Amino acid sequence: MEAPSRFIADEMLFSLGERTSPVPMERLIDVRVESPVVGVSKTKRFGKTYIWVGCQITDNGWLDEEKFNEISIKSNDDLL
Repeated sequence: MEAPSRFIADEMLFSLGERTSPVPMERLIDVRVESPVVGVSKTKRFGKTYIWVGCQITDNGWLDEEKFNEISIKSNDDLL
């Protein structure tokens, strides 16, 4: 499960428990909070790679790597 904040992750876990059965916290093996780095952090979903751009840019904070590269290349060309 991935969430943009610990609060939202807790809400997601609670919601899952309402739809199925409550998930005891002691059953969770790996709980961590990570802060993605804009333009650096990557994730894979459905065979595509996404780059973290922040929730101000997209609804979920992730942008398709191909689109990210297009924007980056265009931005670099504008600087030249």
